[in-house]
Amino acid sequence: MSEVLEATIIEPNVALSVTVHPGELIDNFDIYKESALRKVEPFRDIDLSTVSVKEAKNIRAWLNSEAKNLESTRLSYERQYMAPFDVYKGKVKELSTIFNTEADRLGTVIKEAEEWSKTDRRNRYQAFYEDACQMIVGIVPFEKILDEKWLLKSYNGNPEDEILKLAQKIKSDWDTLRSLKLHEQAEVIFFDTLDLGQAIAENARLVEKADAIKALKVDMGLQEPITDTQGDNRTCVPIETEVAPQTGLERFRLEMVCPIEVARKYAGMIRDDGYEVSLNGVKNAE
Repeated sequence: MSEVLEATIIEPNVALSVTVHPGELIDNFDIYKESALRKVEPFRDIDLSTVSVKEAKNIRAWLNSEAKNLESTRLSYERQYMAPFDVYKGKVKELSTIFNTEADRLGTVIKEAEEWSKTDRRNRYQAFYEDACQMIVGIVPFEKILDEKWLLKSYNGNPEDEILKLAQKIKSDWDTLRSLKLHEQAEVIFFDTLDLGQAIAENARLVEKADAIKALKVDMGLQEPITDTQGDNRTCVPIETEVAPQTGLERFRLEMVCPIEVARKYAGMIRDDGYEVSLNGVKNAE
């Protein structure tokens, strides 16, 4: 019977080790400098009173040439001096590129996994919302209530409980809005914004504007059904018109088909505007 041998290869933990020996430049720069300064000395502060233009040009060309040669020599020595470090720098850059490439690749893998996880959470919470809150799904899409923090793996809250609370708040706010003298456009604004305060403010503006338009129509003699903004229609039909002898105002006899409380309400509104009104012949509608 043969034995199966298993071998484990242990990669030694090798640390990078670099020994730096500071370079040494051996030169006669100080001697060269003294010689160069002696050559330059005769040309310090010269002008065209002592030399010709041609001579001045030649001197200037020589000075520029000496400076250029000096810089060229420096660059040559610098390249030689830096050559060992440049080799080491290239090795480090090559290895760093390998590390960075793998890190970037792994980062892409992680991002894709996190995006998939977010999509999975989103689909799960959307399905819960559409099942648990069916009455408002058609008018309040999931995107309108979605809180991006629900999709984070680190979030410690309970998104499903929060969804139910949000749905209950929407219903409660809607009930509050509908308890007011309501303009139907205010409900559209509420469900577009889910902002009760904004909807109430806009409702007040719309109701005031609608009332002003109705008053304008009355002043212009336009006869239309008087409709309460809560949706309960009251019909006001002119029966007969005559001119009051003392005031010159038109006197209307109207037949209103509505509850007596509504008739009294509108009679009070007319009296508040300074006109006479009386309710006669109240009877049940057949």
